[in-house]
Amino acid sequence: MGSAPPRVSGTTIGDTPMDVVAALGDPDRKDDALGLQFWHYTQRQMTVLWREGEGEAHGIVVGGANAGAVDTVTVGETREAAIRAWGVPARIRQDGRYLDYVGSHWVLTLEVWHDTVVQMTLLRAGASTSK
Repeated sequence: MGSAPPRVSGTTIGDTPMDVVAALGDPDRKDDALGLQFWHYTQRQMTVLWREGEGEAHGIVVGGANAGAVDTVTVGETREAAIRAWGVPARIRQDGRYLDYVGSHWVLTLEVWHDTVVQMTLLRAGASTSK
């Protein structure tokens, strides 16, 4: 995977609220917890995370195929399809349940259950940076 974070449904980490709304529309629901705000897009099966006081998306959780592909991989595809698309993960955790792909300022974690990708989480890593 490259140094730029992957995009999901036209948005990515580091995007502003205006960028996210332009790509996804208004969220169906917003929640706050532990210094984070969660914008839920129910039909798209995805959630955008914001850190309190930051004006850029901190994370994206993809919970279903309706969110679209992260690069070329969607929820519901096989572990092997992800590895073919992105190569060997930087880290494999919990006996293969989690595959981590690492960019310069981001981490993409795939959760795999019975060799099927069931969730993908893209998070900013390290110091805050502009896009």
